[in-house]
Amino acid sequence: MNCFERELRKIVGYCEYIRNPKYVGRSCIDRLDDGIVVKMEFESTMIRDKYNALRITLMNRSEGKIDTQLIRFNELWGVKHISGNDIEPHIWKYNEDVNWYCYIPTSTEMSELSQSVDEYLSCFTEPEMEETEEIGMSM
Repeated sequence: MNCFERELRKIVGYCEYIRNPKYVGRSCIDRLDDGIVVKMEFESTMIRDKYNALRITLMNRSEGKIDTQLIRFNELWGVKHISGNDIEPHIWKYNEDVNWYCYIPTSTEMSELSQSVDEYLSCFTEPEMEETEEIGMSM
């Protein structure tokens, strides 16, 4: 298991909407419902091999990409102050070594990231039967 898969498993572990993930390289893929597939992958937004964001892509199996969302770690967790330096959380690939650079997110921070993923995915799923009944009952 590589670093990307290990960290994706941590994120998915807290996600409500990811139920049967498949891991391929730097990506996690799952079927959200009958027509929508979700793909999550770490992305390097500015500097090569500095993975500072999580990209979520939603695809329709027959029509292609529906939407995409980028969650930058520094926007979610902030800049970390380590040994007098400001460090933006990121996974760094150096030669064959891949790991978090200077700062490892806490389980609480990984849970926050998972909640952001769930918030986004909830916009593209059908409401559960119980939620539908509650909405109908309150009218």
